[in-house]
Amino acid sequence: MTQSDQRVAIVTGAAGGIGAATAAVLAEAGLAVALADWQAAPVEQQAQALRDRGYQALGLAADISRRAEVERMVGRAVEAFGRVDVLVNNAGINPPHQAPFLEMSDETWARTIDVNLTGMFLCSQIAGRVMAKQRAGSIVNITSIGAIRPTPGGVAYHASKGGVISFTLALAVNLAPNKCQEQRTENKEQMRYNRTAVLCSRTYAKATLACGSMVLYVFCMFFFHPAG
Repeated sequence: MTQSDQRVAIVTGAAGGIGAATAAVLAEAGLAVALADWQAAPVEQQAQALRDRGYQALGLAADISRRAEVERMVGRAVEAFGRVDVLVNNAGINPPHQAPFLEMSDETWARTIDVNLTGMFLCSQIAGRVMAKQRAGSIVNITSIGAIRPTPGGVAYHASKGGVISFTLALAVNLAPNKCQEQRTENKEQMRYNRTAVLCSRTYAKATLACGSMVLYVFCMFFFHPAG
């Protein structure tokens, strides 16, 4: 398989847990994977473990709440693998020992929203620009059951995960003008990305079972095709 034929995924929050499990499943399915996390050493260990198994993997340190770091993250993935076909927005934080809502600090609120929602916006926008040039791409956003069924405490986390659902719906609407209106099954490129959707669904079922976790995931899948 040539570099131009191989699909490439970026997975954020991939230093462990669901992110690392997702990256492993995608690698096993034949994708080259860029694993990103703010924890440089652990994410590189995860990437090295995949390379030791014969897969193409790159470890990237990035704080996704900072535009410059996201630009560098996506740029390095493109430099290494030539393209970006799948973005998995998995990174998120839920600060422990949060104060009750009436005593919650501005800092706790801001940092949670910055990572869980602003980070998703930055990754989607910057990777989305690469996908637009390729005229094809898939974005998978991870949310939480807390988005629709919050528990006491964690107000910032639950609010951010609710925002993920709204953001994904808005993202799909805003990208709609770029979507091929007639998706013909005989179009090989279209079929390729239909298979990506199935792959991502299976990936999350497998990854969440492996981690013993329950998450919600929502797709913003969009396709770009040359005119004619």
